[in-house]
Amino acid sequence: MKHLPFFLITILLIQAFGLSVAVAMTEEEPRLVEINYPIDVFAPYKERRRTHGANFGIHLENYVPGRWESLIDSEIYENTYGKKPISLTSIEAGYKYNFVLGSLSFMGGIGYGEANTTFLGASRVMAVYKYFGRGMYALDNLLPEPYIVPYVAGSIWQMRIKESETGSSDGGTVTTGVGFDYSFGALFQLNWMDPELASQTLNENGIQNTYLDLFVTQYLNTLKKTDSSLSSNFILGLGLRLEF
Repeated sequence: MKHLPFFLITILLIQAFGLSVAVAMTEEEPRLVEINYPIDVFAPYKERRRTHGANFGIHLENYVPGRWESLIDSEIYENTYGKKPISLTSIEAGYKYNFVLGSLSFMGGIGYGEANTTFLGASRVMAVYKYFGRGMYALDNLLPEPYIVPYVAGSIWQMRIKESETGSSDGGTVTTGVGFDYSFGALFQLNWMDPELASQTLNENGIQNTYLDLFVTQYLNTLKKTDSSLSSNFILGLGLRLEF
């Protein structure tokens, strides 16, 4: 019994210490979780864009080389295929430089398309492979958000053209000299269709803008004098472009 006062004092001290810890835990401020975004997704494009970026595009154009002479029988394209276009699908990607007056892009790409027809009872196919470098100047810094972006562009290219006809050994493949084309177009921003998704892809993948691309292009002849004509009238093109 002589140890009872000591035992009671020990119990009281333990209870007091536990109470003080509990009070301290209940009075502790709630923890805050800080999320760091690599890009300010809520800032207008004009403020958040960086000096260096990238461009990726895929587009389709209806190419009609009306004066091309066939590798099969030297017939003019218009005489065999009529107004039927070569549906030329291209993919391009490259560097984008942003500055106060807009942006400059330098891209490389490849394209493929073909046209089919029946001429004098035989089926023939013309396939076109296009390898190109492209430069583009865009006025994408006029507004806080680039809802509409006019641009001009030009390409330097080389084509490999293959023609064949069923039941005939005529035809063949030719690689052209260097040629050129130029384009006028406008980009229509699609971010507004789903702002939440646009912010998410910007933060996670660095996609600044998604655009619908509408343009017209005119092809010029190559520098190789022995090439048949590959020039065209202005042709309409449609595509999708991503800016990083």
